[in-house]
Amino acid sequence: MPVPDRPIRRRGVSWRWGVTWRGAPFMPFMAGRAPAARAPRKFEHHRERTMTVLITGATGRIGREVTRRFLAAGRPVRVLTRRPHRAGEIVSPGTDAAPDIHEWHPSTEPVPMAALEGVSVLVHLMGETLEGRWTTEKKERLVESRVVTTRKIAEAAVAARVPYLVSASSFAVYRGARGEVYDEGSPLGAPKGFYRTLVHDWEAAAREAEHGGVRVCRVRVGLVTGPGAWPRELVRAFARGLGVRYGDGQQIVPVVALEDAARMLVWAAEEADLAGPLNCVAPYGMRLESALGLIAEATGRAQRLRIPAWAVHLLHGARAPLLTGSYNIRPKVALARGFTFSYPRAVEAVKETVAAMVAEMQGPRDEGKTCGGRAGREPQETRTGRP
Repeated sequence: MPVPDRPIRRRGVSWRWGVTWRGAPFMPFMAGRAPAARAPRKFEHHRERTMTVLITGATGRIGREVTRRFLAAGRPVRVLTRRPHRAGEIVSPGTDAAPDIHEWHPSTEPVPMAALEGVSVLVHLMGETLEGRWTTEKKERLVESRVVTTRKIAEAAVAARVPYLVSASSFAVYRGARGEVYDEGSPLGAPKGFYRTLVHDWEAAAREAEHGGVRVCRVRVGLVTGPGAWPRELVRAFARGLGVRYGDGQQIVPVVALEDAARMLVWAAEEADLAGPLNCVAPYGMRLESALGLIAEATGRAQRLRIPAWAVHLLHGARAPLLTGSYNIRPKVALARGFTFSYPRAVEAVKETVAAMVAEMQGPRDEGKTCGGRAGREPQETRTGRP
């Protein structure tokens, strides 16, 4: 029997995020009956008319690229942000078009409904970065910025009658077990561990908008590679002579190029009938060992340390499954609907990113020079789908 991809909750107090009624906030006047799901509102193909986009998380790595692409396409763009000064720096290359900025501090304020008036699609990308040590305070910020904020966004979308919500999620919704292949139809099972439980509840919070007739697409984003993104920490470690491998290195890393992640989010927002989960990963993945080989070759530094899986869990705690899990994920829905990847092979995107990072660390004086060291064997790809 397939397991639903949304946690089933009963009447009472949720031990994680507060008072709920079958996944939705409990309301006394509805005691004794479950909230009835409304039929999705009729939604014509919004590419054929003026499409107003509201984006949260626009100052983040992916959000900036998504915002620029919508502006370049001539879409009216609004931004909900905690950093209006940073959002004001986002302009469309060549046109100087800029978004309409609305300041919002989600931990202390309700969603400003004026920002949602007349919106065709709401692209929700806001969330605390995963970088850094996962202290108790860090975990609280992760929960607040993902689950609680997404629930506020879902409620506001229903109240403002926004037809469509595209909400970011994570590849960590899957188990990450060796030998398993995942696509959007894979059963998820009961979540275990802090972050996987959080991701399940993150998606459940977005799906609460479905009860109000909002079409919801949950974009499960992989490890984004690009300027300032993965594998920046590994490149820095290798450059200092501290190249490290987590586990045996055979785990599959669910990589997606920054360009493809931004393109897919824009594409998803413009699809007239897309709903449900959407995997945002490169069709052809790669193993961690292959990525480390690229880094070693580019930096000219050999791998020095190997940390066994049990030690990774001791050192990194709740973050460890993201480092040791094997996520062989296929972007089945995107490929079936005709989305084309600029970087279908993860190895190509990672190789380009690593080269740019090493060149930046070397500085202009070393421009044109090659990093020493013996070239390793050709990185191996892991087939995760057909482009």
